[in-house]
Amino acid sequence: MDKVNPPAELEAQVTDDDTGGLDGRWFAEDGGDRNSRAETKKMLENSSIQFRLLKKILESEFRQRQIDPVDFSKPNFDQKRMYDEGYRKALQTIYKILP
Repeated sequence: MDKVNPPAELEAQVTDDDTGGLDGRWFAEDGGDRNSRAETKKMLENSSIQFRLLKKILESEFRQRQIDPVDFSKPNFDQKRMYDEGYRKALQTIYKILP
C-alpha cells in the first residue's frame, strides 16, 4: 500500500533527540529515567497500527475541512471561518502528538 504524504501543516516539529522523534509529552510521566522512556517508546512502537489508522482518519478529516474562500455576502461568515480554523488547528495538534 502506498503511503500518502500528509499535508505539510500536519508534520510534527519534534526537536528532542532523546524521544526518538516522538512528541516529548508521551514521556511526561517517565521523568528523566531513560529505562522508562525506552519502555514507553517500545509500547508506542508496538501500537503503531492503531496510530497509523488514526493518522489516516485525521488526514482525511483535515483535507475535508479545507478553508473555502470568504464569501462576504453570507451572514456570520467570520464566525464560520473562525470555527473552521479552530477545528483544523485541533486536528493539527492531535496529529502532531501521535507517534
